[in-house]
Amino acid sequence: MAQPASFSSRLEAARPDNILPETMRSHRSHATANRTEARAGGALDFTVYSSFDDAAAEWRLFQDSAAATPFQRHEWLALWHDMIGKARGVVPLLIFGHDADGMLRLILPLGIQPGRFVKRLIWLGEGINDYNAPLVDAAFAASLTARDAARLWWHAIAAAGDADLVDLGRQPEKIGDIANPFATLSNGRERYSAHAVTLGKDWDTFYQARRSSKTRQRARAKQRKLEAMGAVEFVWAESAVERSNLMREILALKRAQLHDAGERDPFRSPEIQVFLDHAARLAPRQSALRLAALRLDGDVIAAALGLVDAHTFHYVIPVFRTGAFSRCSPGSILLHNMMAWSIEQGLTSFDFTIGDEQYKTEWAEHTQKLGYALYPLSARGKVAVALTRLARAVKAAIKARPALARRAVACERLLRRLTGADAAPGATGSDSRTSTAPSAG
Repeated sequence: MAQPASFSSRLEAARPDNILPETMRSHRSHATANRTEARAGGALDFTVYSSFDDAAAEWRLFQDSAAATPFQRHEWLALWHDMIGKARGVVPLLIFGHDADGMLRLILPLGIQPGRFVKRLIWLGEGINDYNAPLVDAAFAASLTARDAARLWWHAIAAAGDADLVDLGRQPEKIGDIANPFATLSNGRERYSAHAVTLGKDWDTFYQARRSSKTRQRARAKQRKLEAMGAVEFVWAESAVERSNLMREILALKRAQLHDAGERDPFRSPEIQVFLDHAARLAPRQSALRLAALRLDGDVIAAALGLVDAHTFHYVIPVFRTGAFSRCSPGSILLHNMMAWSIEQGLTSFDFTIGDEQYKTEWAEHTQKLGYALYPLSARGKVAVALTRLARAVKAAIKARPALARRAVACERLLRRLTGADAAPGATGSDSRTSTAPSAG
């Protein structure tokens, strides 16, 4: 039998559309930090950490200058691992790439998640993040070819040891203003897109450019009607207590909205609820998280969770109550205030993140697809990849048929109640219903 090619020769021959052979896995040490001798495109040396504390200082310094999203900040992902990842058995695989001068050029925040039958290589933040991507020096990213990016990924996969498959979802085409050099390795597309709009220098000019005079007139009329009902106030939650309280209200409203719509509720997980509560309690500078609300006579009628970086507001979880004020479009009024605030803060982009709701497509100037990378690394991985692809296809087919989707969710909900695994959200009556789709006004 012919001897298998060496790791370096297989790495050299690797292409983005190849399935990585099992023999390409390295036999790395699982020490807290491990420097490899191999170099890839861009001549990077790699250091692999399994401890967030060991990686913290360099990561935090790099994240403020690198091309990245707020979902890849050290504080966000370290908290995710403490609150969610550890309970799932996720082992961090924090890969740092330095150039020949010792300058950090790349961070891949990955992890190994064990399952009943397979171990998966995942992005840290899975289940929470709207975007999964590396943190990368912009100039370095611009210099990478698709082949260079493939080589970098193969080094990451080699560091994954005995993982059975690569399962990297929600990978955007761009990271900020630069093309994501690793998006070329995606071999599938998510069923949803992401949308964003470039902000102007002042709200009035921007608003007039993006909305017709008739639409602006309707919006002003709705605001006057709302103001006639009582005192209207746009506020940001500032203190830890205010932020925690508003976060709980947002989650309660969101869960009630999903329940009323017959949709699956990802926020039923106590782990996710605890994570978001802890994230809300952090100072904005630490977590990049912002919480805003629109109040009518002191009561919250619309609210939203967002993440902010140096240039962009990421609009993540918006909700609003229903009631007599619903016809005044409180969600749209809140959205306008948040956009105006973003412009005042000098931000240049408003990112509606994932989802293809009508109001997002009406506002957006930029739309990008999100991809996923799903590759087997072992015989078990091949079976898991086939099953995962089948599950994705079935889910897409169900989603395309709303009536069937509602029945599937109803069956899941009934099963969870019968097994004691879940209960209906503690909604606050009929007024707790919400929507994430404010009108175009």
